Amino acid sequence: MWIPLIFRLTSQLKESKKGKNFTFLSLIALILLFVIHSSYNNNYTKKEAIIFSSSVVVNSAPSNNSTDLFSLHSGSKVLIIDNIGDWINIRIANGNEGWINHREVKIL
Repeated sequence: MWIPLIFRLTSQLKESKKGKNFTFLSLIALILLFVIHSSYNNNYTKKEAIIFSSSVVVNSAPSNNSTDLFSLHSGSKVLIIDNIGDWINIRIANGNEGWINHREVKIL
């Protein structure tokens, strides 16, 4: 909705002397808007998942050789914090965090 409006204003102002400056500033504004929107999505959009395996052991690090912290059962809802390769860093409702394999969950 906003992009056609900006292009229309830009095309009308190109005919004037200040049109080049306005076009440049409009381009900068669009780039900044894209960066802000992307940053917002990455930082504030919750990424959630549901455990689909019957039982999952949550590890302290993204490795099968790491310490077992706790286990989760099928249907548990988790918040995805980060991922490294096949491993997902999760947080559960009580604040506990750990790593599980991405094959154990379905992302919502």
